[in-house]
Order: sequence, then structure tokens, then C-alpha cells
Amino acid sequence: MRIQAFKLNTGEEIVSQVKSFDLETKKYTLEKPRTIMMTPGQDRQLHLSLVPWMVASQDPDGSAECDVKLHDSAVIGEAVTVPEKLEKGYMQNISTIQLLS
Repeated sequence: MRIQAFKLNTGEEIVSQVKSFDLETKKYTLEKPRTIMMTPGQDRQLHLSLVPWMVASQDPDGSAECDVKLHDSAVIGEAVTVPEKLEKGYMQNISTIQLLS
């Protein structure tokens, strides 16, 4: 699976694992999409944070996130492959496994 970033026509930026793209429906199937947000840190600097894009995308029992469909008309430009540092941060965010640098 590829991890890509999308700029949406709402202004949001999201990072997600892309499971597939359906040419017929023109929809991406995203797994565990995250919104990119800038948040202030204790050092008074802005830090990049990744938060679930759709909190309501949880399975009914709350055990896992459901896949999300995103129509390509909601995307400005093209999806881009994320830099390695952002990819590592995303993988740490969605996983219970700690990644070593």
C-alpha cells in the first residue's frame, strides 16, 4: 500500500494509506486517513500533528477504523507521495508498534 497526501477542495490536507483507486467510480479507498494539523507545542513552536480524519469511521464495536471512500473531484491537483519523515510519523500514529529512527 502507498502512503499519500491529498489536498482537498475544503482546504484540508490528509495523509492516508491508499488501498485502491476505482477508475469506474473515480474513488480512492483510503485506510486510516489522518488530517494534518499544526498545533502549538510546549516549546511555543508549531508542530505537525496527525489526527483521524473521520472520527465516525470506526467499526460499530469501536475496535478498528473502516475504510473511507474519497471521490477524486474532492482532491485539488494530484495525490503526492509523502516525505520519509511524515511517512514514519503516520505509521507511528496508526500503529501500536513503536518505530525506531
